[in-house]
Amino acid sequence: MRVPVRHWRTLFHYLRRLDATFAEARADGRTWVNWHLREDGVIFVSEWDLTEDEQAQRAALPDGYDRTPWLRPALALDAVSAPHSACTAIALFLDHVWTVSAPLVAPALPPLKPP
Repeated sequence: MRVPVRHWRTLFHYLRRLDATFAEARADGRTWVNWHLREDGVIFVSEWDLTEDEQAQRAALPDGYDRTPWLRPALALDAVSAPHSACTAIALFLDHVWTVSAPLVAPALPPLKPP
């Protein structure tokens, strides 16, 4: 990106800070740093790699966790092994205290009057 000359002083300041950020990231054991340069010479770090300690602090998944459940074969639901699977009807119970009946047909609108 081209930075105008009037912003070079800001650019060099942020380049020194970016160099210090890279040194800190290397010391922490990070493998990558993502940074951006704006047209006014400001450089900002948007994200970087997690260290091993930071990854351990995140919620670790158990050893047997299936990361791709969509690749598992579908469960076989036949009437012999699962007699309850033969029932496919869904029963809907309405609570008459909290249910308000609504008309199935919209009410007729009065005819428009000419102006």
